[in-house]
Amino acid sequence: MRALKALVVVLTILLLLGFAGLIWGILRQAERLAGPQEPPAQAPLATPPGAVADHAPWETLALGQPAGTRVLGVTSAGDLVVLHVATGEERRDERLLVIDPGRGILLGTVAVEAKP
Repeated sequence: MRALKALVVVLTILLLLGFAGLIWGILRQAERLAGPQEPPAQAPLATPPGAVADHAPWETLALGQPAGTRVLGVTSAGDLVVLHVATGEERRDERLLVIDPGRGILLGTVAVEAKP
């Protein structure tokens, strides 16, 4: 019986310590949330003076597609842009053009061809 009383006392103390820790954690988090908020750090929009940009600015990107090519759809894929284009030419009707707009280059072309 004496061991059971000791167990109850020890478990009660552990329970009270756990409850006190929970209250302390809630109050600590509430102080953090109530304090002044710092805005998240943002990358600079322009290249700092003296630094070299990893790509040159571009204005026009020539895709090298035949005249009469129509854009059927535009999709983003992460940092890339995918153009779905088509012409009336047989065996070369539909293509997917993968473009990196950040560098201003055409990364590749995927031909969509009928199975023979």
